[in-house]
Amino acid sequence: MLSITLLFITGLIGMFIAFLKKPALTLASVLVGLIISAGAMYCEISNPIGFLSSYGGVDMTGMVPYFGLTGIVFTALLIIAGYEQFKINEEHTGDYMALMVFSLIGAIL
Repeated sequence: MLSITLLFITGLIGMFIAFLKKPALTLASVLVGLIISAGAMYCEISNPIGFLSSYGGVDMTGMVPYFGLTGIVFTALLIIAGYEQFKINEEHTGDYMALMVFSLIGAIL
């Protein structure tokens, strides 16, 4: 659950940093957020009882954390691979990256 919250915050930060029109800074902030979220997801794998463990709305047991970690890694790779295309339109770089992160949240949930 902590990793989902961190991913949401990462998407929001990526969108707001995009207002500066600095694609490299947006890329760095989103990748740092994805790395921190991957670390949180790994902690959820190794220690299933954690942040909001009593909340029954999201089931983070079984294979879900492994799928989430795989999704985070592939999302980071897609953002890195598509960075040159994102840089062409500096206005929407943060939007593209944030949409990828928000789509990842939907896939994990």
